[in-house]
Formats: sequence, structure tokens, C-alpha cells
Amino acid sequence: MESEAKVTMYDKFRRCTPQGIHKKIFDEAEVTKLKADKALRIVEVHCNLKNIYKKSDIYSLENEIAKEYGLSCVRIMTHYPPELFNIGYMNEIMREAARVGTVINGFFNDMTVELGEDNLKIKIPFGEGGIMLLDTAKTADVIQNIIYSEFSLKFEVTIEQTSDASLKYQRFEERQRDIINSQNAEIIARQQRYEEQENVEEAKEPEVELEHVASLFEGSDAVERKNESVIKSGRMQFDVSSFEVIFGGEIDIDNVVPIRAIQNTARNIVTVGEVFQINTKDTKKGDKTNITIGLTDKDSSIYVKTIVPIDRSGEILDMIKVGKSYLIQGNVKLDTFTNDLYIQYSDVLKVKRILREDTSPQKRVELHLHTCMSSMDAITKPDEVVNTAHRWGHNAVAITDHGNLQSFPVAMLAAEKLGDDDFKVIYGLEGYFVDDTMRAAYRGDDITFDDEFVVFDIETTGLSPINCKITEIGAVITKNGEIIDKYNTFVNPGVPIPENIVNLTGITDEMVADARDISEVLPEFFAFCGDRMLVAHNASFDTSFIRNEADKCGIPFTNPYMDTVAMSHYINPNLKNHKLNTLAKHYNLGNFNHHRASDDAEMLAMIFAKMAARLKEEGIFEISRMNYVMSEKSDPLKLKTYHQIILVKNDVGLKNLYKLVSDSYLKYYKRFPRIPKTRLEELREGLIIGSACEAGELFRALLENRSEDELLEIASFY
Repeated sequence: MESEAKVTMYDKFRRCTPQGIHKKIFDEAEVTKLKADKALRIVEVHCNLKNIYKKSDIYSLENEIAKEYGLSCVRIMTHYPPELFNIGYMNEIMREAARVGTVINGFFNDMTVELGEDNLKIKIPFGEGGIMLLDTAKTADVIQNIIYSEFSLKFEVTIEQTSDASLKYQRFEERQRDIINSQNAEIIARQQRYEEQENVEEAKEPEVELEHVASLFEGSDAVERKNESVIKSGRMQFDVSSFEVIFGGEIDIDNVVPIRAIQNTARNIVTVGEVFQINTKDTKKGDKTNITIGLTDKDSSIYVKTIVPIDRSGEILDMIKVGKSYLIQGNVKLDTFTNDLYIQYSDVLKVKRILREDTSPQKRVELHLHTCMSSMDAITKPDEVVNTAHRWGHNAVAITDHGNLQSFPVAMLAAEKLGDDDFKVIYGLEGYFVDDTMRAAYRGDDITFDDEFVVFDIETTGLSPINCKITEIGAVITKNGEIIDKYNTFVNPGVPIPENIVNLTGITDEMVADARDISEVLPEFFAFCGDRMLVAHNASFDTSFIRNEADKCGIPFTNPYMDTVAMSHYINPNLKNHKLNTLAKHYNLGNFNHHRASDDAEMLAMIFAKMAARLKEEGIFEISRMNYVMSEKSDPLKLKTYHQIILVKNDVGLKNLYKLVSDSYLKYYKRFPRIPKTRLEELREGLIIGSACEAGELFRALLENRSEDELLEIASFY
């Protein structure tokens, strides 16, 4: 009886290319169990290791896998040989205990450990109160369970206080008291300095050299003078040809410096910017008001401060507004409480900001645009979008947020305020589309399950049909569950096989060194197939490689083909996944040399025979009938999502769009609010459908080198 092949980390996480200590863990680990929660995107991996690794290395590997696969959490549950356990590993046990959430931090810094035959005593310098807290939290049980989980050792873990616990705890309390007293003294001193500063308006500040990052952008420490009327400061431009005096008198425009140039305290500094924030705070005496104004030139920012009698604060707030631009002259001072520079103004002039313009004589209409209602995709407010498009002379602008319509009321009100009947807001959505009419077979509708099929598989140097090459082709001709003929050959890819692919498939550079080029192999493979329907597991992958190489060789690829993954989703809806080895186990077909083309093809032929027999039992004998019943019963919650643009043409379309979005959240929500193709077809009136971005269905099909029939079918929907 053949021993079952070892399942490695490479088998489970093929996208990862670990380096250093992570690679050692990948090479050594034997995966015994993997659990996943698709809704929460959490994966738990149980694996055996022959050597002990630090928790920091395990945790960093978890983060690397989670980042590579876009998961919210990955947990690697390690298991070591029992003989490797020792007292020195207890610090790592404590790290794991802290991560699972029990009471750990601070208690075990000075612990001592005594290891007996079947017990483990941990002594800590804490009194009865601390020990009682740990008992309440069942910390000992947590530590005991971690040791058993990692080493299969059952120890009775107890936590006790050391003989000198009282003395040590007294010293600990004294140290903590000294720290707290020192911190309180510093806080009181800083508060006193701040209060003194509030009541002194003209006190001269000493020159202070500060380390200060003025801006995240590259730029000059001088303003750029466009002409007599226009200056550029930071990332903004201002018209200084005319101004309104708010406070003080005239300002010498030739002395203006950008905010990034303000690095130290100074007198009579002149700068310019737009107000983005105004805060007020009354003094403790209640007779004055602190006014803090945030000023920015979109390259750097600074606060402008003043203290005025409380009855004058309203006057200032009426004259200085958020969103308006001002020339500011005053003294640069250091706020000793916040340790930041600020300007105490003496003169303020209101100027006009020159906004960015669209100078193209032929204006465009933006049809794919997100607002701040698209999380992590945009920060622009809907009314700003409308106002900017109108100011630029655009006739319209479309708003297409991800999966929601929350921008519509704000955009509508902004458009109404413009009072321009010729300007139009196009209401839309970038939706999460699923094709619930998906089929398993392409072309060959007249073929029956009693005909001959070619079940095949390929091995490659990677996942891209454009950049990667075929290394092996395996195929069998099957009819009614019987294998009639076999085909298998290596292919020389002409490039080195990556190490992770070698580990996965077992195919090395030496094994393919004397093999033929694909240009010689492909005609032979097509001759073996004839005009039969091809069957593959995840057929779009295998056929994309074959089609790409056929195009290079000038060989037509016209065979119909079928995807057994889609078949299995229909026939075995209760399976957690539909991988080849999962299906082999489900149908009790025994072990096989997974990730070798010939073995995979033979196993897939047996699986295909089982699924075809099941379809026949249901009265499904033709490919066309199978496609029909699959589309009738496909579950939108289990299908792959694509991005899709939907635009509204009229009131009917707007109503239909609201219906689609409501259904997407109430009926079809799983990770994303999904819009099924069948429901979209029902409510398509008044809507314009677009294929969206690189995450759209049409773009992905092109990238995957799908067949012409598939591309035409997808394109016809749009």
C-alpha cells in the first residue's frame, strides 16, 4: 500500500515565495489540517515541524501569507516532537498565551519555572491579589493547553508566588510610583507654561532650532512668481492683484514665503494659504478667546493663532472663513505645550485662489468616478465633484461609487444650486456583478455524455499564459467511464522552472532538458484529440495556455471544451471546495500523484465519469441540457464577482438601479453586495451597462486568453 504523499505549505499557498527563515519553515512544515472561514477570510493551518521556531518568525510568516492572499487573518498552529520541549521555550509559550488574550503582560517578566515529571510550576513575584487575578483568568489552563497543542505533553500547570514576593512587589510599586510622580510633574509644568503663554500676547520667543519635516513633497523654499498678479506657493496659486484688508495694513508681496520654509521662530514672516479649519477656546478666566486657524498651501500647513477679548471673537470669525485664502503676516512662535510652530498674525489680507482649470477646447464627460462614499478609493466629496466638473465647463459628470448610491442626494442638491439646466449629473454605480447563467461547456451543444471525450491536464512554469510556459501535457480519451487511449509528454519550456514549481510538481529542469519544443508537441496533441470535446479541471486555465501556444504556431484551436469545476459546483454543492484531490476523496477513487499531468488527467477522467453518471440519473444526457439546468440553479453567493459600471438613462432606470442595489444587500450579500446577471436582465430598462476597469469581466477574460466564443458571449451582454 502506497503511503499518502506529504502535504506541504507549498501545496496550500502556491502564490507565496518565502525567503530566509520563512523558506525554512515552508520546506519543513507538513500540513495536517487546514480550516478556512470564507466569509471572514480567516485561515487556520495545522502543521508538524521538526525544529522549534520563534513565535516572532511564525507570526511574521502569518502576516506574509495573509498579505499575499488578501486574508484578514492567518494562524499557523505548530506541532513539535515532545522531546524538544524545554524550560527555555516558556517565553515563547507566554507570547502565544498573550496573543490568545489571557492575562499575561507584566506578570511573568521575572518568572522562574520548575519542570517535574508531569507538572510545571511557574513562580512569580506577585502577591495573593495577582495570583487570584491569574486564577480567575484561567491563565494556567491556557498555558497547559498551549503546551499540549504544540508538544502533545500533558502537564499540570500551577502558578505560585515566590518566597520574596512581598519585598519584590513593594519595590515594583515604588518604581511605578516614582514613574507616575515624574510624569505628573512634567504634565503640571507643561500646563503651567501653556497657561502663562495664553496671557502673554507680545512676549518675545527665543530662536529655537527644530527638526521639522515641512512636507512630504519635493518643492522649493521660495514662492514662484508667475507674473505681477499671480504667485504660486506650495501646490496652490493665488491672484494678488486685488485684495481685501481684514486686519492691519498692507503686506509686501515680494516677501512672501511658502509654509514649508517656516522652520524656526522669526518676526514679520509673510505667507499665504487657504483656511481649512477654525477652532476656538475660551480662557479659564472667561474674558478672552483663543482662536486657532489652520492654514495650508496643500504642500505644508501651519496654525495661525491669536488671543482676543471674548466680545471680539465673533467679529473675527465673521471675517475669516474656512475655504477662503489669505495673506498672513506675523511672528512665528513656538508653542511649548505642543512643541509646534505657529504664526501670531498682525496683518491679514483676503486674496483669491486660482483654481485648476480644464483648458481643453473639447470637454470630456467622466463616466467612471468615485467619491468619499467609496471606502479606500476616493476622498472627494460628491458636491465638490459636481462643482468642479461644472466650473471646468463639462456638460455632465457620472458618479459611480462602489456598491452604493449614497452620493446621489448630495450630488443632486449641488447640481440644483448651480442653477444650470444644461449641466447633468449622471447617476450610476460600480457594482459587483456575478454571472449566474454560467455554463460548464463551451460549444458542442449537440454532444452527449455517451460520446468520446479528451480529458487533459497541463503543468506550467507559472500562472500567466503570456509569460509562462508549458512543461508537461497529459491526456486520455474516455467513453462511458472507460479509458480508450493515453497521451503524455514533457515539453521543454526554454526557461528555468522556478523552485516553487519544482517543489509543487516534481518536474525539474533536467527532466525537460531533452524534451521537444511546444511547436513540435502541439500538432501531435491536437492530432490525438481530433474533434472531440476537451475536458479539464478549471478549463479556462489549461485552454488559455493551449490557445496561446496554438496562436503562436498558427494552429487553429476549435475544439469545444468543458470545465469540471463548474460541473462539480452544480453536482456537489455541499463540498467546501472543488479541488481535484477533494473530488477524488469524495468519490473514493484512491490516491494519485497530484500535480503531474498524466496522473491528474487519469484521475479527472474517473471523476468526470462519476459526475456524468450522476447527470444521466437526473435525465441529463446532452451538453446543451446540462448548461441549461446549471444556469437555472446556480447560486450567486458562490460565484466569482466582477466589477461593472451601471449608468442611469432616465427615471425608470434610476428606480431599477435602486431595486438592484437593495437586492444586492438584502438577498445576494456575501463579502460584497452582488448583482446577479439574471436579475440585471429583468431590470435592465433605462440602464446603460459598461464593463468597468481591469476587474471587469471582459478585461479578465481577455487577460485569461479566453476563447473567441466566450469573449463574444461576454461582449454581447454589454
